[in-house]
Amino acid sequence: MCREYNRLHPEELLTVKQVRRHLKAMGWRHVRRHPGPFLSAKAKVLRQKWAQTLLRAGVPRNLAFSDEKTFDCDDHLPMQWVPPGKDPLDQHRTQGGAKLMVWGMIWKGGRKLIIFPEGQTMTSEVYIREVLRSCKVILKSVTFMQDGAKAHTAHDSMAWLGSNSVKLLTWQGPSPDANPIENVWAIVAKEVSQRGPYSYAELCQFVQEEFNKIPQSTLDSLVDSFEGRLQYIARHKGGKYH
Repeated sequence: MCREYNRLHPEELLTVKQVRRHLKAMGWRHVRRHPGPFLSAKAKVLRQKWAQTLLRAGVPRNLAFSDEKTFDCDDHLPMQWVPPGKDPLDQHRTQGGAKLMVWGMIWKGGRKLIIFPEGQTMTSEVYIREVLRSCKVILKSVTFMQDGAKAHTAHDSMAWLGSNSVKLLTWQGPSPDANPIENVWAIVAKEVSQRGPYSYAELCQFVQEEFNKIPQSTLDSLVDSFEGRLQYIARHKGGKYH
């Protein structure tokens, strides 16, 4: 709100504290948004068994965690301002604005970020051409984690991984909380939001810069946290890792 007001009224710049004070004076409340994802009883059972199986078999030490992420010009903060007499929104939705899809991977000692052209749709063909082939050398030296997206598990994608002898980490159910790269996206999203991008070009620039700013020691610690996440999920009957 502060950023948008100052953009429209450069002659009367406000600080964040001033905007908060004005909102409170008008009766707005600052409340926490609902976290996700929702885990059904069935999903919890599957997650617990998955974690227990991995722990019994022994967690690989050369893990590489990957994921796709879409960034936009929204702030995506955990709190929202609610006007007088209104209920909090169940979900904050971005209305318009530039969007940027990226793919990233982290492992002990390294990272990789791939930015896709504006409007790009992820298919198995795109996944193989833009992601897997460009990471072929890395993938041969790690145990690779990819989620269950259709482009990832499509026949052509799995055939490419098999023909190139890529070791895969089995994944079970909705488990973004077990994937350390989600923490990376949270860090990048927070920093990008504070910089206030307004265009696709700015999103590209800010996401790249903030991704590369993260110390490698932080990424290594996140990779090392995977076993602890499994232990937590197994111990708490498939519940969400905190």
